[in-house]
Amino acid sequence: MNDRIEVDELIRLTISIVQLVTAIVALQTVKENKKNSSKKTSSSSKKKK
Repeated sequence: MNDRIEVDELIRLTISIVQLVTAIVALQTVKENKKNSSKKTSSSSKKKK
């Protein structure tokens, strides 16, 4: 019974860490996009095609 509680806590902790890392990566991506969008608007649209 006690092992089951520890497993549940471990799963919740793992999910929280994954969400935290995802949020940090998303924020960094947004910052990079803001920096690059002002400089390279035309070149980025050419790469997509």
